[in-house]
Amino acid sequence: MKLFREDYKSKDGTKQPARKWYLDFSDHWNRRHRLAAFTSKSASEALARQIESLISCRGSGQTLPVDLQRWIEGLPDSMIKNLVSWGL
Repeated sequence: MKLFREDYKSKDGTKQPARKWYLDFSDHWNRRHRLAAFTSKSASEALARQIESLISCRGSGQTLPVDLQRWIEGLPDSMIKNLVSWGL
């Protein structure tokens, strides 16, 4: 899993870092996905750890632990929709 910030070109032509951090990861079917995380690096790192747990549960066919289910319920709706569409 890779945690990074993208650069974009501002109106005056200079490169600027994006506000949000992004996760680039492979799921349990080895498909790559990119997910916009949070503006805080520490919160984005915590998100990465939880998504790795989610992927390992899905890959092994285990049921989700209660704490992971509660964590998913607290995510923003747009993030949940992405995870569901990817089969996670």
